Amino acid sequence: MDGYHEFPSNIPSNLFCDGYFQSEKYFYDIREDLLNELIPKDELNSNEKLFLDSIKQSESVCLTIRLGDYINNSAHQVCTKDFYFMATAAAGKKSMERTMDALRGFTDCLPNANIKGYVYGAGVYEKGEIENTSYLKLAYDMGINS
Repeated sequence: MDGYHEFPSNIPSNLFCDGYFQSEKYFYDIREDLLNELIPKDELNSNEKLFLDSIKQSESVCLTIRLGDYINNSAHQVCTKDFYFMATAAAGKKSMERTMDALRGFTDCLPNANIKGYVYGAGVYEKGEIENTSYLKLAYDMGINS
């Protein structure tokens, strides 16, 4: 259950909708607009540049954890403990394996946790690099087909 409920095709223009629209299915047709909204308007300041440089000079891993949001919160209508793990690293898959092992250990502590899948985004580091790989589609398909 992903919390998605299809809207009827005849919604009046003056209708106000209130809720938790967390499924990407609600926003698919305005995806590019939303991505453009996330582009920083200002240049990085000196502290941000130093932080970015420290990331670039280390063997860093980007990790995303998505738990079936807000377990036991009926307002969100998502009540599973399904996990999807995706990590990216310029250094390759081996550098991400310890991170994934730690996450498996974390989920071992949760009753009824279900790991639905892993995506290792090896060789991905710079902004936008994921777009030119199969990893993004793999993660998308994993979520859609769950």
